[in-house]
Amino acid sequence: MTCPHETTEPVEIGGHWGAPTEVVARLCVDCFERLPASWGCEDCEWYETQRLCDAVPQKRLGRPCMKHWKDVSA
Repeated sequence: MTCPHETTEPVEIGGHWGAPTEVVARLCVDCFERLPASWGCEDCEWYETQRLCDAVPQKRLGRPCMKHWKDVSA
């Protein structure tokens, strides 16, 4: 995943008839890239890799927090 921007908006489902909403993804408001729901989570561990010709490093989820563990285990 590559997105150098900081501003994202959550993509939510649910919330009808009293059901709780669930964030299923995030959307960058600058480049409109679809990002995982755990993007920007301070409790998840992320690492960056960058190949020689990459303008922007790739962010990868190293270890998800307990809240986002179900997103990668499904």
